[in-house]
Amino acid sequence: MGMMSLRRRVLDRKGGGLPYDAEIEFLQSSGTQYIDTGIKVTSNPKAVVELMQVTSQDSDYWGNSFPSAYVNTDGMFSAHFFYGGIAAWRYGNKRYDAGASWRVGLNKKFKIETGRMLILNDGEQGYDMGNDFVYSPDQKNIDIFRSRETSYSSWKLYTFKLFDAGELVRDYIPVRIGTTGYLYDKVSGELFANAGTGAFILGPDKN
Repeated sequence: MGMMSLRRRVLDRKGGGLPYDAEIEFLQSSGTQYIDTGIKVTSNPKAVVELMQVTSQDSDYWGNSFPSAYVNTDGMFSAHFFYGGIAAWRYGNKRYDAGASWRVGLNKKFKIETGRMLILNDGEQGYDMGNDFVYSPDQKNIDIFRSRETSYSSWKLYTFKLFDAGELVRDYIPVRIGTTGYLYDKVSGELFANAGTGAFILGPDKN
């Protein structure tokens, strides 16, 4: 289903219910699917995943990665996972290698907040990167499940919030229409479809 069809469905259902069949527990990428948020970060980006779950051990450094906005190698923010642990995160043109103390197990649910400061699980904090985010007219949109043009992730997403300069600009929950998974944004009221290839794996319907 294309984005125009999705927006039409949102308009058709306005005032008559939600534009999806059911809210689901999670949306899972097998490594080729991603969501384009349509947001270009302009100031102090922050993303909060209230619950996520790494599902694969990937020898590709960028394989299990948090969302990124990127301009070549600069102007991005993301947290990177490999072999089931947090390896590093980037904010602007700085990178912090977190090391073994930040590693998390495969298939373990956890919360994460990334931006200038990384906060993991129960409020444990990491290194403050400082406010050096690189802005550019060529800034890419922020993608979920993808860190670079050809680098994708394999994890389960339960909830996702995106902030720009302190303002909540995306508040996603996973949903389905029939057997196809989407993220529904409670801020805009729009559905966001897979912008990659293949199909998302769907969690069970929420009761």
